[in-house]
Amino acid sequence: MTAPVCVRRRIRQLDRQGLSHREISRKLGVSRTTVARYANHGDYSPEPLGSGHAGRSLVDAGYSAVVDGWPAADLRMPVKQRHTATRVCERLVAECGFTGSYSSVRRWV
Repeated sequence: MTAPVCVRRRIRQLDRQGLSHREISRKLGVSRTTVARYANHGDYSPEPLGSGHAGRSLVDAGYSAVVDGWPAADLRMPVKQRHTATRVCERLVAECGFTGSYSSVRRWV
């Protein structure tokens, strides 16, 4: 069974203070193997995404109105003939000279 995040954080904190694994296990009510597992590992919390990670937005590039219009027109079409994110990206590149990435188009669609 996995220990809650608050217990893991407390284990690391007490380990940095110099308490033995046995003392930490008694204090927190967890086994010594659990203490050893989390005391010897670093903090694996995900790091927040930076502002530069998001990539180029369709809104910033001025393509949002074009991209929004295609799926709106597709509502009258049969399901098999509607635009997918891949097809939207292909049309943007071919018709509008889009230089951004497929992933930005996929996030927008």
